[in-house]
Amino acid sequence: MRKFFNQLANLIMKPLLASPLHFFASQHILLLSVTGRKSGKVYTTPLEYKQDGAELMIFTQKEHKWWRNLKGGADVQIRLKGKSVLAHAEPVTSEHMPLAQLIAQMYPYLSEQRRANLETTSVCVKLHLIGQGTD
Repeated sequence: MRKFFNQLANLIMKPLLASPLHFFASQHILLLSVTGRKSGKVYTTPLEYKQDGAELMIFTQKEHKWWRNLKGGADVQIRLKGKSVLAHAEPVTSEHMPLAQLIAQMYPYLSEQRRANLETTSVCVKLHLIGQGTD
């Protein structure tokens, strides 16, 4: 059931975030486009983000496969607040910073139990903005 609602939300959010009406959602949600390393296929997904200057943080479920294309770092295209922006993305490992700390920064309103669940089921991806398009 969760997968169905996720697919439904994606069907709504992708065109909304790419439209002039993006402001309804773009303060907290961006579109991330990742190119598959083997397939060359472009995967675009809406994701909740937290921004601190040129750095953005997103979380996704480990079961999703697109983020694996970012291991070792990769340039990605994002749609941020109505603009196309190039960013460098890399999954964060526990060597860099404890995932629990990142989850607390991103989701301070969640209970400790929910945060602990996210820690075992999620992956954090850090994005560094490296340029802006002219869209």
